[in-house]
Amino acid sequence: MKGRLPVRSTGLLAGLLIACLALPARAQDHVTVVLDWFVNPDHAALIVADEIGAFRKRGIDLDLIAPADPDTPVRIVAAGDADFAIGYQISLYHQVERGLPIVRVASLIDGPVMTLETLTGHGHDIASIADLRGRRIGLQVRSSDEMKAILQRMLSTAGLSLTDVRLTDVGAMLETALLTNEDDAQLMLRNFETPSLEAQHVQPRGFNIEDYGVPPFDNLIVVTRRGRERTDLTRRFVAALSEGAAYVSAHPDESWQLLLRHHPDLDDTLNRRAYALTLPALARHPARLDEARYRNFEKFLQDAGVVHDLPPLDHYAIGLDQAP
Repeated sequence: MKGRLPVRSTGLLAGLLIACLALPARAQDHVTVVLDWFVNPDHAALIVADEIGAFRKRGIDLDLIAPADPDTPVRIVAAGDADFAIGYQISLYHQVERGLPIVRVASLIDGPVMTLETLTGHGHDIASIADLRGRRIGLQVRSSDEMKAILQRMLSTAGLSLTDVRLTDVGAMLETALLTNEDDAQLMLRNFETPSLEAQHVQPRGFNIEDYGVPPFDNLIVVTRRGRERTDLTRRFVAALSEGAAYVSAHPDESWQLLLRHHPDLDDTLNRRAYALTLPALARHPARLDEARYRNFEKFLQDAGVVHDLPPLDHYAIGLDQAP
C-alpha cells in the first residue's frame, strides 16, 4: 500500500534502507531462447510474459534470439549452447529418433494452423482435394517427411496418393511459387502465410488439415536439453511463460500493445491480421502435456513410415503442471 511515511519512523527506516542498499541484489539467471524464425505473433506469450515482468520476478533475464537458419534452433539447444528453443511437435519424433537429446517442456501454439492452400481464379481451379490429381504441390524440405505424411493422409480422403501429384521443393520461396503458378497448392500456416497471400491481392482457398484426417498436434513447442527438463530454472521459465499466456488470453488488446512496445516493427496490417488469427490457437496452458495427442501423432508418423523406434514418451515430452 502506497502512502506517506510517518515522521516518527524516518530515522529507523533510513537505517534500514542503508542496510538494504548494502545487500547484494538477487542475481538474475540469463536465459536464452532461440526462436523458430523471426519474431511474430506466434511468440506473443513469451514477449508479453517478459513485458509484464513474469520472468523478471522469477529471477530470469530473458534473451530471445532469431536464428539465421530456421533449421538450427533445436540443434543449438541439443548442443547445450542455449537454454531453450522453439520447435515443432511434428519434427520432435524424428529428431529424438536421430539421437538429439531434447525434451518438450511447454507449448506455444497448440491449436490447428496448417492448411493446404491454393488460389481462386489464378489458373489453378482447385475446388476439392480430388482436383489435385496431377498438380504440383510445394513442400518445404526441412520437414518434408512429416509434411509428406500429412499430405498423403489428406489425399487419401479423395482416393489419391503422393504418386498422383507432383511434389516440389519450395524452400524459402513458399508464397512466390504459388503466386507465379510454379505450384498449384502448398502446405502453409493459415495464421500468417495465408494473410500474407491476401496482402498480395489474391484470394486463397484453404483445405484445413484437421478436416482431412490429420490428427491434431501442437504446432509450436518449447524444448530444452535432456537433463534440464525438471530443473528449478526450467520450472521458473515455464511458470513465467504460463503467466504470459494467461495474460494474452485475458487481455488480447493490451497484449497487442505490449507486443508493439517490444517490437514496433510488427505494427502493420499483416501482423495485426496474423495476431487475430493466432489468438485462438495460442496454448492457454503451455505446461500441460496432452499425452494422448502426442501418442496419436507418434502412431500417425509410424504408420506413415516416418519414424520407427522411439523411446517412451516421457523420455522426450513432459508436462510441468504435473507432479515430478
